[in-house]
Amino acid sequence: MAKAELNSALKHLRGNVDGIVFKQYSYGLVVTRFPRMDRIKPTPAQRAHRERFRQAGAFHRKVLADPALKKRYTAIARKKGHPLSAVTLAAFMKQGPAVVR
Repeated sequence: MAKAELNSALKHLRGNVDGIVFKQYSYGLVVTRFPRMDRIKPTPAQRAHRERFRQAGAFHRKVLADPALKKRYTAIARKKGHPLSAVTLAAFMKQGPAVVR
């Protein structure tokens, strides 16, 4: 593996640029190509989890649209010191569709 000493402008580079991914780790910067996911077929469990997460996102949007629900979950989020999105997504993931009722 090649190693390079970067100047201060590039030291904190992260994200992707034109198919190249810059990753920050404790031991330094790693540069890789962007992964090709078109050949990867998700397992049934992965598909189910993604669908559940889509439903959790829909629940979060429902909370944002409903002032009463938003007030309720905002109070919980403030008490826990977490973002509103984290609280609503966690509530849905723990309780499932029952939390919507």
